[in-house]
Amino acid sequence: MTPRPGEIYVDQHTRRKTPRVPVSCIVRFQQNDLNELAGKMFNLSAGGFGVKTNYPISIKERLTVAFNLPNTIGRVTGLGQVAWRQFHGDGLGHEKTIFTAGIKFLGLSKSSRRAVRDCVRMSVSQSSEEI
Repeated sequence: MTPRPGEIYVDQHTRRKTPRVPVSCIVRFQQNDLNELAGKMFNLSAGGFGVKTNYPISIKERLTVAFNLPNTIGRVTGLGQVAWRQFHGDGLGHEKTIFTAGIKFLGLSKSSRRAVRDCVRMSVSQSSEEI
C-alpha cells in the first residue's frame, strides 16, 4: 500500500495522517449537559486519542476534554468529538470497560496543540531509537 499525500501507515492495516503512540493517563470529559465523565486514554496523536470508559458516549457527540500529558506537567484542555465507539458489554477481556472510543480533537489552544505534538514526536523518536 502506498500512502496518499499527507498520510503515513503505522502498519499494513492502518492509514493515519499523524503517528499514534501508546499512552496511559486519565482523561476527563464534560458533556453538553455538564455531566462529567472519565476514562483511560490508551493512545494519542496530534489529531485525537483512544479512550476506554464505562460511561455512555455517542458517535459525533462533542465533549470538553482535559488530561495531563504523561511524563510532563502539561495540562491539555479543549474540544473533542467522538469519531467512533465500540460497545463491549461484559465481553471477554473487557469486564471493566464498556466502551472503547476514538476522540477527534476539534479545538485545542495553541499551547495544548503544541504540547500534544511534542509529546507524540518525542515518543515516536524514542521508539525508533529503541529499534
